[in-house]
Amino acid sequence: MTASANTSESSVIRIDDKQSDGRSILNLAQVLEMLPPSAAALVWAVQDLSVSGVSRPGLDVHELEAQTKRAPSGLVLSWVDLLALARRLTQVQEGVIIGSQDRDHMPPVGAESAVLANYPVVLEAVDSSYWLVHAVDPNLRLLLAKAFANVRAASVSDL
Repeated sequence: MTASANTSESSVIRIDDKQSDGRSILNLAQVLEMLPPSAAALVWAVQDLSVSGVSRPGLDVHELEAQTKRAPSGLVLSWVDLLALARRLTQVQEGVIIGSQDRDHMPPVGAESAVLANYPVVLEAVDSSYWLVHAVDPNLRLLLAKAFANVRAASVSDL
């Protein structure tokens, strides 16, 4: 975590670990695997996904992207299914992944950041460059700040 970042001031952090060409070195699976075991109790919605590749054949990327955009709340998955999907993706260019305690109260695709801030965990991939992570639990933000090299505080409005 950069010295000036104070994750207690904001519910959002920016994980900005990059390769020499400026692309994020983190894929979705790496971010998810750093979440605590309590993440398994949440239901997850994948929204507005744009990916550039898959690690294994058999996944129709265009259909996956369409599913995350056309359903009212995106593609709703269990933790196990989200991890399995994430491990098949090589790079998420854009996308919002929302963890909720209630499957029946997922935000709609394209919800405003003020709405997203009401959910326990929100991950957003931005332009293949960095991840924004909103977490209600300050311990989760601290855990992620320790796990990655370049982390700083961000604003809910960035989501």
